[in-house]
Amino acid sequence: MTAAARELKEETGLIARDLTSGPTKLVAPRHLETVVFGRAESSQAPILSREIFEARWITPGALDADLTDELLQGHVDILAGLDSHP
Repeated sequence: MTAAARELKEETGLIARDLTSGPTKLVAPRHLETVVFGRAESSQAPILSREIFEARWITPGALDADLTDELLQGHVDILAGLDSHP
């Protein structure tokens, strides 16, 4: 969780709290993606780095059509399944 918090801070300027890991999926050989749950102050605007093109706050299970058009289907599947996470 330390690495996830550090990456979030480096790439967006946001400070993460209460991180826990969620589902992990193999998306390509030697490429895992892990969902990390946590909290960040939503009133703080993320600062986009050269590696982040867009950032927005979303509620799991309430994905906008424009967002799902841009995501890989695997990402949509992971996010859609998060409704039951505490």
